[in-house]
Amino acid sequence: MHVKFPTEPSAIKGYLKQFAQADSSLAAEPESQWYFYADLIQKVGIDVHFANPLKVKAVASAWVKNR
Repeated sequence: MHVKFPTEPSAIKGYLKQFAQADSSLAAEPESQWYFYADLIQKVGIDVHFANPLKVKAVASAWVKNR
């Protein structure tokens, strides 16, 4: 899904609220403002997990993904 919206905190929170459920989580690539966005996303009720893009690529291209 591709969505554009303003990068104001209220707009981000408003968009993410639709995904917030009891066990919601989000995986993201760390970037320059990761701490700001992690706090913002967690305030909405979504757990945040950061992933190393090189390792994610290795797992995605692996034949066996459950080891």
